[in-house]
Amino acid sequence: PSSLEVLHAYSNQLTSIDISGSNYLYDMDLSHNQLASISLENWGSYSGDGYINLSNNRLRNVTLPSLPTDVGLKLLSVADNPLTSLNIPAENNIEVIDCSHTTLSSVTMPDNVYLKEFYCNHSFITSVNTSSGSFYGGLNELVKFDASYNNIGSFDIADPTTGGLPPRLEYINLSNNALSSGEIARILTNLSINPNLHTAPKLHIVINNNTFNG
Repeated sequence: PSSLEVLHAYSNQLTSIDISGSNYLYDMDLSHNQLASISLENWGSYSGDGYINLSNNRLRNVTLPSLPTDVGLKLLSVADNPLTSLNIPAENNIEVIDCSHTTLSSVTMPDNVYLKEFYCNHSFITSVNTSSGSFYGGLNELVKFDASYNNIGSFDIADPTTGGLPPRLEYINLSNNALSSGEIARILTNLSINPNLHTAPKLHIVINNNTFNG
């Protein structure tokens, strides 16, 4: 129905669902079902903050439409899906994105000032990018970043040529990847450049159990 605002239908055996007529839906939890596809084409007619939880399904492709400037998401979770494609427009205002435990091989983080937490751990990711190519310029509110248990061989989140470390970042987890000892040394060196630009009260780096190839 068009008046539907909240839909919690988690832990069922749903294989399909049509939300195309629910223009004011802002809080949706369809986790722990058997959904192989879902259309979010009309999502975002409400004003304020919303929630989307599609974790633990059978989704391979998820595309979020461009949201109006007065519409945001507190959470977008597509974790524990056999995802091969995740498309999020750069301008969308989302605070937490969880695409962990998927089959994604690469991921692009949307550049916006609202993204605070990003989880892409336990996947098959070889590269992490941002829409603009800079982790510093568009991710000023990023606090937590977890890309552990992937196949990442290089990482530029602290590259001074692209602006340095996001200023509010407190936690980075790159453990159990394919970072060489040379790449780890480069990352740690870059972290010491322009330290005054990093305003967070602390920084916790987890970078253990990588594949050292020199």
